[in-house]
Amino acid sequence: MLRWKPAAAFAALLVLTLVLAGCVGGLGGPLRLPGLSGGTPSGSDVSEVPAFPSDDMRDEDLGPHVPGEILVKVDSEQRAYEIAQKLDAEVTGFLAPINLAKLELRDKSRSLTDTMRSLRDEEGVEYAQANFTAFSLPVKDVKVASVAILADDPEDSFLTDPESFYNRFQYGPRIIRAPEAWSRGLTGKGVVIAIIDTGVQSDHPFLAGKVLEGYNPDRPELGTEDFQGHGTHVAGIAAGLVHEGRGFTGIAPDALILPIRVFNEEGATNWAVAVGVLVAADPSLVGLSSPKADVANMSLGGAVYSLALQDAINFALERGVVIVASMGNTENQAVRYPAAYQGVIAVGASDAHDDKTGFSTTGAHISVVAPGHDILSAYKDDRIAWASGTSMASPHVTGAVALLKEYDPTLTPAEVKDLLERTADFKAGYTQRQIGHGRINIAKALDNDEGNRPRGDIELYVYAGPGIGVPGADVILWRGDVPIRNVRTGGGWDTIPFHGVAWFMNLEPGDDYSITVRLDEHVHGIAPFHRVDNISVRAGELTAV
Repeated sequence: MLRWKPAAAFAALLVLTLVLAGCVGGLGGPLRLPGLSGGTPSGSDVSEVPAFPSDDMRDEDLGPHVPGEILVKVDSEQRAYEIAQKLDAEVTGFLAPINLAKLELRDKSRSLTDTMRSLRDEEGVEYAQANFTAFSLPVKDVKVASVAILADDPEDSFLTDPESFYNRFQYGPRIIRAPEAWSRGLTGKGVVIAIIDTGVQSDHPFLAGKVLEGYNPDRPELGTEDFQGHGTHVAGIAAGLVHEGRGFTGIAPDALILPIRVFNEEGATNWAVAVGVLVAADPSLVGLSSPKADVANMSLGGAVYSLALQDAINFALERGVVIVASMGNTENQAVRYPAAYQGVIAVGASDAHDDKTGFSTTGAHISVVAPGHDILSAYKDDRIAWASGTSMASPHVTGAVALLKEYDPTLTPAEVKDLLERTADFKAGYTQRQIGHGRINIAKALDNDEGNRPRGDIELYVYAGPGIGVPGADVILWRGDVPIRNVRTGGGWDTIPFHGVAWFMNLEPGDDYSITVRLDEHVHGIAPFHRVDNISVRAGELTAV
């Protein structure tokens, strides 16, 4: 029996808006990542990006950055120390895989732009950029609750049926057709997902036992536990455990999580994010025994192009790591990185009806969209949260990538990106700049057989009057005289966008479907019965009932 509490019972939910950006100091001592040396990895088109500041640029034009720090690409570590001596600076880090040095000027009052321009004619120096800090977390409208709210005690919870809870509050997995992958036995087993974020609560009930040893590039002494909540939420969406007692599941519930905490209290630096990407591709670079990631999620963004970060992404791509990043929440067309870097799967946000959300950033570089409105997942301190943002859309795609990599480990990052784009569902009325190739469809990506007959969907809306959706209605889909699926309509309080809605997806086309709907007297106070016959399912279409 399903029970739900009125909206007043949720007054304790905390509404937050999360935007992190700021400056972070350098490492306490030099960091050297051993590994491959020499050259910019292939696949990067940086011909339009200045390697050094232009003559008219001043420090105030750089944007937020760490005072006195520059990132310099050199032809060798020895050359980095020679440059540092010439500039009266200290080498506080060196990334051998991409030959990137982090230099800290002893006199922080010196002009960074003048200092970087002085390196233009230096032999063995490819570029010099500031250590930017203008990274934000594209998330908004967070509603936080204790995980106890999902307990099985009917006196203290609006939930008594975990499956019903999943049907009501987790539209994301259904709408991208994750259940079809699960039915094939695909759950992300053996796949590693790097969460490059604010850290991950390793013992959260939705994540316990699956979080690997990770890394914190700027503050290694702080570790990778989540100080803020965002990274835990993202990790839960991508790979949260099947929590049978509370009716929750991530897209790839058996995948492992490699936490890389690039945000600390002060924000995130460009150096830290670049290191995080390298560690995702090769954890041994910083002495970790954890396996390398198959896919890395970056639900973060900034407006500044970083040659260093593109180099790091190229390194990861060449080692088979799929990079997924959120588009941002600018509400208009804009370019945000890392989403706009070459080779990255850039993800915008859609809602429960496959419409683009109003906050999602648009642009020519968008790859696909995925659910990003009112998404339930884990949160720090053993809590749960509903949140909106392209931060939430990106891990839906990351989880989908994990399922594809389990299905075919030989898929390259370029092949995965192409497959997801080619099999996405494009909703009429939008442009490619708004939703890319469309909302991802895991079932179609797995089938990847254009000769297969496309299938259709049914969306049912149960209402008690105009705009008054009815949650918790028991809905059965029939084909002929055979019941084939049983779900409940979603909702729970007025802010849920799929209040009164149920879906039946991936159906064989035909004209012989019917639906029965019954309310629960204990929940709704009445128990009427209604039947709709002669429902047609058309290939590749959504039938509204």
